[in-house]
Amino acid sequence: MGVIADKRLSLIRGLIKALPQHSLRSLELALGLTHDEPLVEVRNLISIELEFRYVKEAVFAPFLPLFRGRADGLEGVRFPAWVLDNIWSALEIREPELYVQSRYALRGLRTEDPTPVVFFRLVTAAAQICRDNPHDILPAKPDATDGKAVAEFASYLDLHRISRALMSKLPDLLGRIDADRATVLRLMFKDACAIDPGGGFRLLEILFANLDEGPQIIKFVATVSDRASERFLASSELAVFGERILSVIEARLADLKAYIGGRGKVCEDL
Repeated sequence: MGVIADKRLSLIRGLIKALPQHSLRSLELALGLTHDEPLVEVRNLISIELEFRYVKEAVFAPFLPLFRGRADGLEGVRFPAWVLDNIWSALEIREPELYVQSRYALRGLRTEDPTPVVFFRLVTAAAQICRDNPHDILPAKPDATDGKAVAEFASYLDLHRISRALMSKLPDLLGRIDADRATVLRLMFKDACAIDPGGGFRLLEILFANLDEGPQIIKFVATVSDRASERFLASSELAVFGERILSVIEARLADLKAYIGGRGKVCEDL
């Protein structure tokens, strides 16, 4: 039995779960040298919570950039942070064994090791929860867009195996895409489309979110389209990637014109 009463410990655990990552790290560091038993117990709770957050990031690694804005200013699919946080909380309740297994799987995981099976099982379970029990994921007072976000993210989760495989090959694909790499990329795109008609597009969104340099997505779009003509790309749903890049270029060009013109007078020479 712990030093802190169960009821109070439950309250503390709830507070710890609500704290942001940087606050937890600061608290863990601050309590690192304490020998006071109640504080040691709190420190252990913080350490466990941090570990499970690292596990969450490992389990959903390909999708994490979909919850952050792009540094290069390009638009992209972005889900609200509560979606992933609430999915993880729902998994803790509905899949407690897998939830705990994932913790131990990460502890012994090396960089060169394959993705633990429990990670795949958790993501599959997460997609099912999103579809069968969306109320477990939705915020207390959801609006219409919240339900759509949960449903859409479930479709992204369906691509987790392909996404993992794609991310493992990404360092090689950032270089020259030769015939063999192009074939692999097209097969992945085809497999994603087989899962769902919009699967190929979503796979490219995942790839786009994981690219540090957004404009590189164009070569991937061209590859999966088998070097399609500009007319074909302009009329397909994949055109959105080019439109995003052009939009940023036009905005920056307008800023440059205004800067060169000076005093708010736009320069027409560019």
